[in-house]
Amino acid sequence: MGDVLFCPFCREDFEGQVQCPHHGLRLVAFQDLPATGAAVGPDDLLPWWTAQHGRLWVALGALLSLVACPLPLASLAGDVVADSTLLELVNGRAQTLWLVPMAACAQWALLLRRRTLRGMQGMRVATVWLALLGPCVVALTWSGAHDAALRLDHFATHGVELRPGIAVWLLGCGALFSLWGAWCLGAPKRVRPQRVQELD
Repeated sequence: MGDVLFCPFCREDFEGQVQCPHHGLRLVAFQDLPATGAAVGPDDLLPWWTAQHGRLWVALGALLSLVACPLPLASLAGDVVADSTLLELVNGRAQTLWLVPMAACAQWALLLRRRTLRGMQGMRVATVWLALLGPCVVALTWSGAHDAALRLDHFATHGVELRPGIAVWLLGCGALFSLWGAWCLGAPKRVRPQRVQELD
């Protein structure tokens, strides 16, 4: 096999030649062939830590939703000064906000269970629903808090204003990350074709 060389483009073998007759490329030994990107089959089981195929974006979106829980969600300014975190509101009257961390944990659970391209493609709709669940629950809670702030503002001397906290922005960014990840879930990785140099 010492006289058999391979074309780096078409990968055909030629015996007793130094140049590919079809592509004009210098032939190389088998061990010097450029590596090709191994295609992942639709049912190949991937490691749970794989960040490709949109999984990283979904994981980051869920992480941001969890990070937002202990941070300020809303604050009152004016005659009444107060701020509340999502966890404080959950332990109070806004118990529906429990759906925010539950939706984030559900996204992680799906990522751990669905580790094939076909499985990830099948969880796209569920990922979109879970990504939008948290912001929708927060929006409903915000609507009720806004009405309460308006009533306080009506009786206040210098007014009362309801302001969003950093948790609102983190939840929004997390939802966008998860939605983009849902769009990319299960998509095969694109392999860039390797460039080869032709002989003069």
